[in-house]
Order: sequence, then C-alpha cells, then structure tokens
Amino acid sequence: MRDAADNPVKARFVGCLAIPCWSRLGIQGSWSGLRALLMLTASLLSVACAATPEPSSRLEGDYPGLLRSPEIFAHEFLWRQRVTANWIDTQGDSGSRSFQAVCEKQGPLLTLIGLSPFGSVGFVISQEGDRVEVRNETGQPLPFPPRFVLLDFQRAFFPWVSEGAQVLPDGEHSAQLGGEEVIETWSNGRLMTRRFVRLNGEPTGELVVHYTWGENAWNVPTHVLLDNSWFGYQLSIETSQEMQLESSE
Repeated sequence: MRDAADNPVKARFVGCLAIPCWSRLGIQGSWSGLRALLMLTASLLSVACAATPEPSSRLEGDYPGLLRSPEIFAHEFLWRQRVTANWIDTQGDSGSRSFQAVCEKQGPLLTLIGLSPFGSVGFVISQEGDRVEVRNETGQPLPFPPRFVLLDFQRAFFPWVSEGAQVLPDGEHSAQLGGEEVIETWSNGRLMTRRFVRLNGEPTGELVVHYTWGENAWNVPTHVLLDNSWFGYQLSIETSQEMQLESSE
C-alpha cells in the first residue's frame, strides 16, 4: 500500500477537505447546518434498528449484505446528487428528508460526501478495498455505521449481475452473491430494475431499485428509486451532474 504522499487520491484526505474536483461542483470545505442531514440518517437508522436511540447499539451486522470493492466499477466519476428519503417508523409514523451529496470513484477509492444545505462538507465516507474510513466534521457522532450508506449506494449503482460496464441483452438476468439473489431487468441496453432477495429469508421480502435514464451520454441514471421493504424506507436519488474523471493509474 502506497502512502498518501505517493498517491494523489489518498493525498486529498491528508490535512484538508478542500478537494479541487469537488470545488468545481461548488462544494465548500467547512461545516455548517448539517442538522437536517443528521436527522435524516438518525431517522432511517431508527427504522432499520427497531427504533434503538443510541448510535452505539447500531451494529454493522444489523443490515445484511455484501460490501464489494470499488474496483469492480469500471468508470471513474464524480456525481452531484440530491437524495430524498421517505420512511415509516416502527410506530407507523411517516417522514421525509432531503439532502445534497457528492460521490466520487477514482481507482480503488470510493468517496461519499454528505453536504449541508449551504453546500459545505459535513462528513466523508471512503472505501478502498475492504477498508472503510470516515471523516466527520459535524461535531457530533454520526448516528449510523458507514457500511449502511455504502451498501445502499452499491446496491443502487454498482454492477451485480453484469461485469464492469458490460451491457446485458434485453430481458431478465440473475446471479447469487453474498447470500442474496440479484435479479435484473434490462431494456434497450439499459438496466431498468434490480431486485435483492435474501436466500435465507431474513429479512423477508425484497429490496427493489428502479432506474430512469435521462442523459444518453451519462454512465449514471438521472433518477434512482431504492425501495427497501426490509426496513420500510425509500431513497429517491436524482443525479444533476456527472463528471467523467481520468484514470488514476
């Protein structure tokens, strides 16, 4: 493993949060006003963890699934997104929150950034191989394990049945990975739906992802709806910008 000084991707995390390619999307380097984002994640995790109030009791294993290496994703990218979460908690009450996010994948490194309403960086979750790191600038403990965020992102955007950037023929295709069956439906060279079913039936039901493609030149769908019936929430993810990056190799 190279040190940060020899690795321009890792070097971005040493000493500062002001990454040049992020600033091109209008992101600031300091934290302000992330309470709405923390409220969102706390609410979602209380649904997924039976309304347990203490972050320390939310364990990595509460949300099953396979966390894959970022290197299986063939493209290098920077995406600006708006995430809207809708949920029903264990008491039957509903809620909704929205926040801005930026996602970057370059080489072996995946970076997910939570933004405040003013566009400043609140926290950064990074994954390289099976190693996950968090930079938290909010001044408060994050109310969720970062693995939960990475799992939902990977279920929505990573390849599962196909390899890399492979386009599958129209129709239904399936594979079994990480204790789950993944079923994809393709049409006109585009992924339209993806379903995850636990092979052991725990939790019951399925997680379904729906895709809308609005930009022919993009590698990312313009809208993704992740419906997690296992834990009673939906994530609506709208991508407003895609920047295709050069390979870090």
